[in-house]
Amino acid sequence: MNAVLLISLALVLVPLATSTTSLVRCRVRALANCDRTKKVCLRFSRTNLCELFRNECQQKLANCNNNGGLTQAFYEKANLKYCKGLSMNQRLPCASI
Repeated sequence: MNAVLLISLALVLVPLATSTTSLVRCRVRALANCDRTKKVCLRFSRTNLCELFRNECQQKLANCNNNGGLTQAFYEKANLKYCKGLSMNQRLPCASI
């Protein structure tokens, strides 16, 4: 009975630890390879929603947090003019050009 309980617990905890490790790796990589000097406009996934980020590091961290390998949600860079009129970290429809 105890052996079954231990095996069941291990089957639950191992995937959890693996996804946490992947998230940490993603964050370390994101912070090591990003530009902290300029604002970036990002489009969310395949929608018409844009968000203005303080720098590229925020975008890369957001991608780690959103997908971490688990979902298909992600940010992709868009021209800064699509975020015209947006406040920082506010996801709204992209400006039409």
